[in-house]
Amino acid sequence: MGDVQPPMAEPSSLQQDQAREREKVEAAKIKAVQVQQEKEAASAASEATRKAKETAALDKAKAEKAAAAKAALDRGAAKEKQAEAAAARRAAADKAKEDAAQKIREERAAKEARAQGGAAVQARKAGREATSGKP
Repeated sequence: MGDVQPPMAEPSSLQQDQAREREKVEAAKIKAVQVQQEKEAASAASEATRKAKETAALDKAKAEKAAAAKAALDRGAAKEKQAEAAAARRAAADKAKEDAAQKIREERAAKEARAQGGAAVQARKAGREATSGKP
C-alpha cells in the first residue's frame, strides 16, 4: 500500500472556460455543416423542381404543336375533300352540258336529214313527173 495516488486536482476555472469554448466552437462547426447541407439539399430540390417545370413546359409545347399539326392536316384533308367534291360536281355539270349539246346536235342532224329526205323525195317526185309528163 505504498502507492498512494495524489488527489485529483479539480480543473481550474481557466481550464473550464477553455473546455466550454472548445465545445461551443465544435457545436458551431457542426451547426455550420448542417446549415450547409440543408442549403445544398434545398438547392438540389429547387433545381429538380426547375427541371421538372421546364420538362413539363417542353412536353406541353410539343403536345400543342402536335395538336396544331394534326388540326392543320385535318383542315387540309377537309379542304381536299371539298375540292374533290367540287371537281366531281364540275365534271358532272360538264358532262350534262356535253350530253345536252350532243342531243341538240343529234336532233338538228335528224331534222336536217328529214328536211333533206323530204327534199330528195320532192326531187324524185319532180323527176318522175318530168319524165312522165304528168303534173
